Amino acid sequence: MRRYSRAQIRNTAKELITTYHLQVPIDLELLVRELGGDIRDTNGTDEPEGYVKLIREDPSRKFEIGINRSLPPKRQRFTLAHEIGHYILHLKEPDPDYIIEGGEIREKPLFRAGWEQIELEAHEFAGELLMPYEEFNKQLKEDPEKPIEERLKVVAERFNVSKPAARVRAQWLGLYPWKNDLLS
Repeated sequence: MRRYSRAQIRNTAKELITTYHLQVPIDLELLVRELGGDIRDTNGTDEPEGYVKLIREDPSRKFEIGINRSLPPKRQRFTLAHEIGHYILHLKEPDPDYIIEGGEIREKPLFRAGWEQIELEAHEFAGELLMPYEEFNKQLKEDPEKPIEERLKVVAERFNVSKPAARVRAQWLGLYPWKNDLLS
């Protein structure tokens, strides 16, 4: 099974940002269109947060991402970035350890641990796309005399993400200590 390192994921997201001349906050819907995809709105509590699938029957569309519009807007952004990650990392060049069924990734029963891996990779990609490392690091270190929670709020607003998402990103990057109150 193909696995991506954090550095590979960071470089892939950085390459997309550079290639498509994207600025933060990243316009994810524009990126989906530039990549040849469409976004389908879904609603309802029993709908998944999002999905991505290849479109083979329409050559003008490469893929479709569904987003549950009943979610809060910033959660929708993260979900959209996550699904873009699945498209870039896992669907453009499908891994033979996964079945592409109806254009969607389906796990083979023997690869459940790998299924978790691709979800982690898509999460990492979403964090890097929404909050690129260099800029995130620079922004978080501005005004070091301010308490970290205030700086996280400013950073979250800058990148148009939730404060908990900015905190988790800072934790994964080693810029903020891990605590039991991750989402407070």
